[in-house]
Amino acid sequence: GFGERHLNLPSLIDALPQELRPGLVSVRRKLKEKIAELARVNTGNQVMLEESLVTVAQTMRFLARGSTKAAGYKQGGKRTNGSTNRSFINRTA
Repeated sequence: GFGERHLNLPSLIDALPQELRPGLVSVRRKLKEKIAELARVNTGNQVMLEESLVTVAQTMRFLARGSTKAAGYKQGGKRTNGSTNRSFINRTA
């Protein structure tokens, strides 16, 4: 066999009889194309994930701002003075 511990496609292609090389060369080319396509997709996914994490972090900061003073209305339609504590997620309303 091959004296190398780790066999690679170029060395395998070189070891094949001439008539068998074109098929493996074609497979190697297609494999390299798929690897490049996968790298592009991974890069795109990484960008989308990073943008999504920024959006989630911003949303969490918005929600975590806690209670805010908000003007409201009492029964009968009278406006309160804004001392009612409320938050976006309505945890203290």
